[in-house]
Amino acid sequence: MVSSALALTDDTRFHYWAVGYAQEDTPGYSPFYVSYAHVMREAWASGRSWVELGRRNPTFKRRYGLEPRTLRAYVADVAA
Repeated sequence: MVSSALALTDDTRFHYWAVGYAQEDTPGYSPFYVSYAHVMREAWASGRSWVELGRRNPTFKRRYGLEPRTLRAYVADVAA
């Protein structure tokens, strides 16, 4: 395996959450973009109304037909 991706879903949302890949094992191409392409196909096929495919770069998102959105993450210590 040279790449793995994780998507989080619910009834209306599809969020491409994480990807890991072995760039050093794949000279000449990026496993990230191969994973991204597969996740995009799955996201569109899922029929969900909200698709978030990561990256905060607005130019990157527009290139692939996505609408840039500000993403926020909130972290809390749930053990306390």
